[in-house]
Formats: sequence, C-alpha cells, structure tokens
Amino acid sequence: MKLAPFGIFGMAVIGFAAHAEPLVIPTPEQAHAAVVTLLGDDLPGMKQSQLAIGTCLPAPNPSHKGRVSCTTMLLMPAGRSEAPMDFYQDGGKWVASPPTNLTLPFPDPKLANQHWVEGKGKP
Repeated sequence: MKLAPFGIFGMAVIGFAAHAEPLVIPTPEQAHAAVVTLLGDDLPGMKQSQLAIGTCLPAPNPSHKGRVSCTTMLLMPAGRSEAPMDFYQDGGKWVASPPTNLTLPFPDPKLANQHWVEGKGKP
C-alpha cells in the first residue's frame, strides 16, 4: 500500500513527458507577415495593421508538424478584428491558414486590451 503514491507519481511523470513538447508559436511580427501573405496587403488599412496573438493550442490532426491554432487580433487605425488562425512553418517561414481548432476561446480574454499603436511595429 505504501507504494501506491509512487505508482500515481510515475503515471504523472509519464503523462507529463508525453506532453512535454512545448508549443512553438510565431512572434506577432512573424504571424502578421503570414496573415498579410494570406489575405493580401491591398485591403484598406492592411499595410498599417498590427497583429496580436492570444491563446494558442495544438492543431488537431495537423497537416504540418508543429501546426498551432491561435486566436489573433488584427489591429488597424479604424478598428480591430478577432479571429482564429492556424500557423505552421514551411522552410523556416511562418504560414497562416484557416483555423482547425475550434475550441479556442472567443472572445479571447488575452486579447481584451489590445489596441493599435501608431508608429509601433507590434501592439
């Protein structure tokens, strides 16, 4: 009976090791470049836009190794827009694509206080 706590501890260590691989997410600048590539820079305000990243989770059934789903907020002088987006690396460059993980929070509390800041490269 005295060994039972060690059995539970061992299972916890094995479970932790199985999930120990950290999520790699793009910086706001890398994510912004990927989103601009996806959406194009001809949309009004897109060239001046900034991007904030909120909650990120692993993408289910990822088509690319390391693919993550994140809440994002596109910040522009005229307003902001929150949306989920997937990101993965292709040859060291981040690529944005439509979201696959629909369990992300919306609205994301991590993005609640994000605002466009004139002259800043990131929010």
